[in-house]
Amino acid sequence: MNSFVDCTQALSAIEADPLNITPELHSHLRQCPACNEARVWYLAQEDYPTTTAPEGYFDQLHDRILRKLPAKKIAPLHQIPLAFWLAAAVLLLAVGTGGFIAGRVNRPPTLEAYADIPEAPFLDEDEALIQIQNLNPEELKALLKHLETPHQP
Repeated sequence: MNSFVDCTQALSAIEADPLNITPELHSHLRQCPACNEARVWYLAQEDYPTTTAPEGYFDQLHDRILRKLPAKKIAPLHQIPLAFWLAAAVLLLAVGTGGFIAGRVNRPPTLEAYADIPEAPFLDEDEALIQIQNLNPEELKALLKHLETPHQP
């Protein structure tokens, strides 16, 4: 039989030391889920001393990690052979020249002026027809009369 008469005595024993429990308390915890849950809560609230990092640990962490990585040797720019730099310059010059020539080839052709310039070079043919359609009958007769007379150069 359980030596604890009620849960109050069990809770006070759990509160006193939730880690070290007596066999009587252990048998009570098997029968009482509320006291068992209370013990879990007390264990979760226990404060254990936190470990601290030694002095300067995080200051030197970067260097320690880099020491553990495999070393990769990269040649400085002044140790790269001259032939590499010459080949890079020739390649850059070829690409630049090719792009310039390709841009000139794909230009639209330029317009050239001809000697035969019409009297009204900036008028469209449709504009002239619209103007003729807007004439009243007297103006249209005068225009036809003007066009029938020969012009002297």
